[in-house]
Amino acid sequence: SPDLDPDEHLNADVKYGVGSKVTVRTKNKLRSAAESPMRIPERRPERIRKYFEDPAIGYSASDS
Repeated sequence: SPDLDPDEHLNADVKYGVGSKVTVRTKNKLRSAAESPMRIPERRPERIRKYFEDPAIGYSASDS
């Protein structure tokens, strides 16, 4: 189930990041638009921690 997968939160950030940019018309611009949101973990680790605060995926952050 996608809503139980923490990776889907990152995928949603990437889709939003690419879709919110000006229309890309070249491979290089598309690559840049897609890579920018993928750098979120480097720049904002707190954002990644929030993915695991979603009650639906809490199982993946448990200590047991």
